[in-house]
Amino acid sequence: ISLLFGSANRDPRVFAHPDEFDVGRPNAAEHIGFGGGIHVCIGAPLARIELEEALRALVERCPRLELTAEPRRNPAFVIWGCDRVELSTG
Repeated sequence: ISLLFGSANRDPRVFAHPDEFDVGRPNAAEHIGFGGGIHVCIGAPLARIELEEALRALVERCPRLELTAEPRRNPAFVIWGCDRVELSTG
């Protein structure tokens, strides 16, 4: 069995526009980023607080932040993510 975590939260059967970053989507809590059930991450509540504060600070300090190039994804099989994200502060 091989789990493809990079596709887990991008299922079009669960999320409308799954490739878009949208923290305000109505079913945002249905992601499996922190596991679930008895296997849920014990640090999930702290991580959520840290992320909320980091994003709030970023928006306050860089209100005109925007992408300058398409993010470059890494080819990893297990841990999916970006190798490079180029931004401009305006």
